[in-house]
Amino acid sequence: MIVKLFLLLFADDAAFFSETPCALQSMLNDLHICFVSWDLKVYTNETKIKIFEKGRKTHLYFTFDNMVLKTVDSFRYLGIILFKNDCWNRTQQHISKHSLYSLHLLCNQLNLSTLEICKRFDSLESPILNYGTEIFGYHPAKEIVTVHGKFLRKTLAVRKTQT
Repeated sequence: MIVKLFLLLFADDAAFFSETPCALQSMLNDLHICFVSWDLKVYTNETKIKIFEKGRKTHLYFTFDNMVLKTVDSFRYLGIILFKNDCWNRTQQHISKHSLYSLHLLCNQLNLSTLEICKRFDSLESPILNYGTEIFGYHPAKEIVTVHGKFLRKTLAVRKTQT
């Protein structure tokens, strides 16, 4: 049997992903051994377990250094909110809500051409809208496309029409 394990590391943050509970507990045990040998500390009160599942809620318990870790419905990793059902739509909705207002305000104050406004969108908004796409996987990003459409309609002063 092959079990896929994933690890995301950034500075002092880490996220472990496993397809089985046993593999995740094994990763936690190995991490504890490494941290003890390096004389490092894990703040277990800040360590969270997130079980990605659809439908029923599974009740599993994981430990680190004999401490039971808290299981949560969602958590934030490097600004990306990961929700329980492994569905990225809610994450993308959250990202898209915080978009465009400041860009339009800035562009209106500077009286920029349409081309310059589009350049600002590409350099200021696109990185925000695409932040975290490495972990989203492939799926239609309806919320992100909607933000881009709203931006273009407002910039070009075009109404949304139904065909």
